[in-house]
Amino acid sequence: MEILEKGIKEFFPDGAPKIDGQNLELLDIMVSAVLGTQKANEQVQGVKILDPERFPLMVSWVHQLNELPLMKEVFPPHDKLLAFLPFNHFFFFCGMTCVYCLLSSSSCVFPL
Repeated sequence: MEILEKGIKEFFPDGAPKIDGQNLELLDIMVSAVLGTQKANEQVQGVKILDPERFPLMVSWVHQLNELPLMKEVFPPHDKLLAFLPFNHFFFFCGMTCVYCLLSSSSCVFPL
């Protein structure tokens, strides 16, 4: 995150990139895909991902992206994300062994 924040400062000296909603760049899409659901991830994992004090430009950029009508249409509602993310977290850490964990009597290394 620190590298991204530094890069934003270098490439956008006036602050976070301004998003008009009409012409999203590839980097906007990537940032939105990776960090667009960060608030729900923070709630599920109990870890602060984007600290506004440490990464004000990244927080501003993600906030601008999340406020676009297109993003509100594409991303699932917050409550549905909260219901899905623990399941996703389970498979992310266990990978294919989760199928084994679910079908066997052994306990998962990363239980929910």
